[in-house]
Amino acid sequence: MEELARVGTRGESEHFISEPPTGAAMIYDSPRLPQKYIPAGIVRNVDPAADSGPQPTVEIEFRNPVNRGEVLEFLGRGLDTFSFTVQGLRNPDGAPVERANPGDRLQVVVTPPNCDWQINGLVRKTSA
Repeated sequence: MEELARVGTRGESEHFISEPPTGAAMIYDSPRLPQKYIPAGIVRNVDPAADSGPQPTVEIEFRNPVNRGEVLEFLGRGLDTFSFTVQGLRNPDGAPVERANPGDRLQVVVTPPNCDWQINGLVRKTSA
């Protein structure tokens, strides 16, 4: 349940199972809960470490800005998660990029190298 709370912005409710909701359970000043995590991107392709050098290269389609050196979290099928560091970003021509912007589809060099990447997995980061 904890992993699901990190993905959505609506929260959860027991719908009057134990008792009617109180005023403290209501969100009056916003249509959504504050997000602790925001989606950073979606994994589109993975080149294993042996094929791309000492570290795997992961192709990510970004949804929010990400900088080199940031620590992100991967969420795959079955709610499997792991953290990783963005060691480098490269555009499709192989040129280095310092920052990924929404809509960019970049190759990302990551550490640690031995992670269970899955195509279409969610990459998220903590919100500021």
